Amino acid sequence: MNFLGLAFGKIMRRLFAVKGIEPAGWRWDYTRAVRKQTFDPHLDLDTLVFDSDEDEQLINTASFPKVDFFAPGDHKGCQCQRADRLMVSPLADPFDVFED
Repeated sequence: MNFLGLAFGKIMRRLFAVKGIEPAGWRWDYTRAVRKQTFDPHLDLDTLVFDSDEDEQLINTASFPKVDFFAPGDHKGCQCQRADRLMVSPLADPFDVFED
């Protein structure tokens, strides 16, 4: 999995893992960015939860863009993003994240 930024960098992932908080896929975000043209296949994916870059829900059955699976940034002008999702283990104490 590719995690970027402070919230999902290596150090934070290790801290989360120790406390029972694990990555749980992504959520498609079409975003509110200003666009010259709406790309309906990406708009249709807005808020979709998926587990991998090759999730069957992301299969591109059209001729554009020339990719097998939709992904944020797969065509010129794309402003979509994928938001990382986290899952807290049922055994974890979410109020104990910063204590030790």
